Amino acid sequence: MGVQSQHEAEQDGTCCSNDFEEMISTTDADSLGVAQQQPTRTWCVVGSGAFLLVGLLLAVWMRMDARGSTAVAVQEETFVQPGASAAVQQEKPELTPSEANRLKGLSYGYCGITVNPGMCGKYMEYLRSVNSVAAEKVFCKELGGNDHCSLSVSDANHGFHKDPNTCFWAPMVMYLWTVWDSKDEAWVLGAWHEYADKWGEKLMAARQSGLQISTPRFGGENVLKKLDAFFSACPDCSQNTSKYYIDVIAFNAMVVNGKAKNKDLDAQVTWLKSTAKSLQSRYGGRPVVVTNFGSLGGTTAALQAEVLDKSGLFSRSTSGIDSLYYFAAVDYKSKNNFVDAKVESGPRHGQTIGQVLLEHCGPRQ
Repeated sequence: MGVQSQHEAEQDGTCCSNDFEEMISTTDADSLGVAQQQPTRTWCVVGSGAFLLVGLLLAVWMRMDARGSTAVAVQEETFVQPGASAAVQQEKPELTPSEANRLKGLSYGYCGITVNPGMCGKYMEYLRSVNSVAAEKVFCKELGGNDHCSLSVSDANHGFHKDPNTCFWAPMVMYLWTVWDSKDEAWVLGAWHEYADKWGEKLMAARQSGLQISTPRFGGENVLKKLDAFFSACPDCSQNTSKYYIDVIAFNAMVVNGKAKNKDLDAQVTWLKSTAKSLQSRYGGRPVVVTNFGSLGGTTAALQAEVLDKSGLFSRSTSGIDSLYYFAAVDYKSKNNFVDAKVESGPRHGQTIGQVLLEHCGPRQ
């Protein structure tokens, strides 16, 4: 350390001030993690007793000063996380875009759109060009792909690689797989357990940041029975302390069209509302989301516009639904259902489906 021993100092009658300052700076200041140059002082002390006394006094003074500097640095650089304890509460710095999106839960909006993988950017930009204020309240989810809030059987490895902490998109709900047939029904419960086990602590951290998990997306007239069977086989899915807990009830409900041209619209919407209210009652008032809605088999934009106009589903207070997603993706039966598709007949002639949708959505929802 370049410091003379007491015996050597006594022999030549001096102790060097530079050596003494080096001793203090390399032991006391480094132990505190403080990189701070103290004022230069010149000391020359004869005798070991005086040396120790002066050394002790300087060490105490520098430790107190260094601790003060450290406290200031911590105060300036740290903030208190929600739920964390700290001696001094401090203002949280400005949120990053991903953190800001985490604040947008289901209550932030009501309407949503379901699109093909990679299309949220394009279609949300289109909706913003129509009405930026209303579009701000519209959610978007993709049919798997790079949407880390949507698990799909079409994804590589069925989406098991998707880290729940990368689900940043509003409304901060991770939608589990769409269930197409009885084979999927038997598979999906085990798949959810496997996913939750795989991500473990990371899933817990994502939940603490606001993430919610939906049920698998069942559909059809027997959706109540299918969801009852799912929850009966998974009691932990209703225990909010369990890693398998399900926060949101999600199902698909399209107006089956065929050649009827929305003939059964009223009856099917009545069924949908009744089903949504039954689900809320059965499962403790958990949010209910209709993840795909539209005219299934409709071949014109006019039929899709009619469903949007006449369904009466765009109100939480009367529909029993917490969020409604219009289906604007490729379907083996439906055509002309994208949000930029133009209506070529009927009362909405000349408008696009997106324009019709935004008239029913927006801040008031």
